[in-house]
Amino acid sequence: MSKDGDDARGTVDLSREAATTRESAVGTTWLIVYLKGICMGAADAVPGVSGGTIALVVGI
Repeated sequence: MSKDGDDARGTVDLSREAATTRESAVGTTWLIVYLKGICMGAADAVPGVSGGTIALVVGI
């Protein structure tokens, strides 16, 4: 196997790229859930709107 990740057949090892993509997806998912939680908390400050209503709307 050469230094750049190519093996004898000329294929490229994508495990490093796949791991980076997975980590990025996990980070993005966490951020989306966090922002939905902020929306739920902000909705509690508005009279007549509950956090549960916002949770239902955003799909938590």
